[in-house]
Amino acid sequence: MSISITGMNTAQSQLEIASQNLTNSETNGYKSFRAVLGDVYAQAGTSSVDMAGVRLLATQQQFAQGQLTQSGNAYDLGIDGKGFFILSNNGEQLYSRAGMFNQDQEYYLVNPSGYRLRGYGVNSEGTVDTSKLVDLQISQADRPGQATTNASATINLDASEPVINRTTIALNPSDTNTFSWYGALNIFDSLGGQHTLGTYFTKTATSQWLLEFQVDGQSLKQTEEMTFNSSGLLTTPADALFSLTPPALTSSAVFQPVAMDFSGITQFAIDSSFRPLVVDGQMAGSLNQVSFGENGFLQGSYSNGEQYVLGQVALATFPNDNGLVVQGNNTWMSSMVSGTPLFSTPGLNGTGAVNAGFVEQSNVDLATGLSDVILAQRNFQVSAKAFQAEDVLTQTLINLT
Repeated sequence: MSISITGMNTAQSQLEIASQNLTNSETNGYKSFRAVLGDVYAQAGTSSVDMAGVRLLATQQQFAQGQLTQSGNAYDLGIDGKGFFILSNNGEQLYSRAGMFNQDQEYYLVNPSGYRLRGYGVNSEGTVDTSKLVDLQISQADRPGQATTNASATINLDASEPVINRTTIALNPSDTNTFSWYGALNIFDSLGGQHTLGTYFTKTATSQWLLEFQVDGQSLKQTEEMTFNSSGLLTTPADALFSLTPPALTSSAVFQPVAMDFSGITQFAIDSSFRPLVVDGQMAGSLNQVSFGENGFLQGSYSNGEQYVLGQVALATFPNDNGLVVQGNNTWMSSMVSGTPLFSTPGLNGTGAVNAGFVEQSNVDLATGLSDVILAQRNFQVSAKAFQAEDVLTQTLINLT
């Protein structure tokens, strides 16, 4: 009868495992379990075998990939491949496949249980520092401005423009009759303040032009003379590279000398044009939006139109995933059996890709789960029938005595 009892106990364990799987079929990041059974003998290895039934050897988790589905939350992450998110719970390090995250009141990225997502921060140069793990926190600091040091433009000056005598007609930006063509560039001071650099082109003789500058309407003493050949190409100066020194400002901000590159300038018999190519420097900016990009990069979009990396998600892999210890709340803890975790950025050292705006569904297959319930029920019934039969035989023997 004891053999039948082990069968019923084992079938009950199978039913509990199947029920656990079915109950968590909608739990994000959940990994299904399976029952591993083993036969039992009171004495084995001899010609006389003393049978003792069956027992549950282990409850193993199946770490097969779950389906990734779009969540609509920019902070959600789904791992496609191997690896676990690294979480911090008051200094205790946990691991999870459930990538549902949001900001808390301190701007840390946390899961629904309040565990902080870990990854790599950025150094003073703005590059990801993979030397140590940190709790990912969204910096609210404004980005400083940067002074302009380089500017370039593609320019054509209309060869048919009439000549203007600069010795008798002074430049007046409000009067288009005092210059031939105008182009503007936005440049920035050291505090990120934006200013208008006006470039005024005046045809002073056949194929000869005068270039004058103004910053916010203030004329600069610096001028440049340009001469073109019969093909409309610049001959003097040979390279059209100018170093411009903007005026001093009344605020604490300062300008940097600006290297002007007009090397592509031409004089053709078509309409004049001025197309800015590259102007470096930038305005100061405040944080507008945060999102995850490719490979788990945490990116901030700022009011000055720039984007900066604020950090990167790290993933953990283990020599033996089945050695992880279940902790509940969609988390595991490492153990001696799982081995020491290896931390890396997504896509390296065998880790999978991280998809922003997606979450991993449970890997429970409903059809398989329902079949497991039916099989466990049948196994229990068979063991119960055997128990009944043994009971009848026992009662018969008792009655004979």
